[in-house]
Amino acid sequence: MATKAVKLDPRLLDAGLEKAARIVYILLENGVPMKNIALSVRMKPGIMLSNLENFKRLVQKASLMGFHPSKSQFVVAIVLLRSMTTSTWDKKLDVYRRWGLSQEEILAAFVKNPWFMSLSEEKITAVMVLFVNQLGWESSYLAKNPTIPSYSLDKRLVPRALLLQFLVSKGLVEKSFRSTAFFYTPESKFRQMFINHHSESTQILKFYNEKLNLSLVVNTSTF
Repeated sequence: MATKAVKLDPRLLDAGLEKAARIVYILLENGVPMKNIALSVRMKPGIMLSNLENFKRLVQKASLMGFHPSKSQFVVAIVLLRSMTTSTWDKKLDVYRRWGLSQEEILAAFVKNPWFMSLSEEKITAVMVLFVNQLGWESSYLAKNPTIPSYSLDKRLVPRALLLQFLVSKGLVEKSFRSTAFFYTPESKFRQMFINHHSESTQILKFYNEKLNLSLVVNTSTF
């Protein structure tokens, strides 16, 4: 693992592998499996360069938040917390709060899926506008299903949200419809599950493909 880490971040040689070994020891001592330690190195090799006291505090903070050391989310949370300033964290909290989420709901979502707090303030706002304002979903539903906001707006969330609105307008789906599968399902199975079984599947598929292609064109044109 040390060799891989050095290849990913040569600075480890300058800092000395002894320091990296101490970081590994801290994680092992706190019940983190070696496979998850390797995951943290792949995600952020520089984590092995952490100040030891600061790193111990991060490990303690993750534990107090409710992350279990045996789960991969534990090291993901540590990597994310280490890469985020207190100011940035607070700004993201404020954005979520503006959409009606409590501190407890946000923290619970973070523990369930740490990437919930990795989103930019702009992405959080865009997701909330899409789901809360346009689809009429509750922000609390997104907090309980925190993987949804992590998906690409252009490649998945927007096209599928527009399709859902289309299905509602056709009376094929109830306005109160809530389904994580509608956004979680991989593209290969999505059409089969939510489009093909409708009698108007040809029209629905045409609409969906138009919105999907439009989103991809818009996304590409921004580069």
